[in-house]
Amino acid sequence: MAVKITGSERVIAELMRYGKEVEQMVIDEVEDIATDIEIDATKNKGSELSFIKIDKIITNKGLTAKVGVQGSDPLAAYFEFGTGLSAKEILAPYPQEVKDVAMNFFKTGEGTLRGRPYLYPAYFAGSARFIRNLKIKLRQLRKG
Repeated sequence: MAVKITGSERVIAELMRYGKEVEQMVIDEVEDIATDIEIDATKNKGSELSFIKIDKIITNKGLTAKVGVQGSDPLAAYFEFGTGLSAKEILAPYPQEVKDVAMNFFKTGEGTLRGRPYLYPAYFAGSARFIRNLKIKLRQLRKG
């Protein structure tokens, strides 16, 4: 279960024009936000879902991070999104790319498992912080 932080590409590209020192700043920000998402998602799922392990992987010279569930157990998705009416309710406000991820786990639409979102709320909060932090750093660089 993974989606990309949209809206960050343009800001990162502009930041990279400032050179190597800024590249390290962006790498640090990517690592920081990935860690924040990992920690928040782990807290959100609580101890009763201790069998679901969340981890991060930093790739592409530190400029890409993936935070998600270890392994391929579909139960992690069912606990995240729920099934049946719960899934419809939980997914209603989510962007299409998250709905597309959830559809990979769709069976009949008649399930009764109540979802307890843990990963995507952490992702949305982290994504907003990431873009806000990058924009602040870009404004600081422009000022000089």
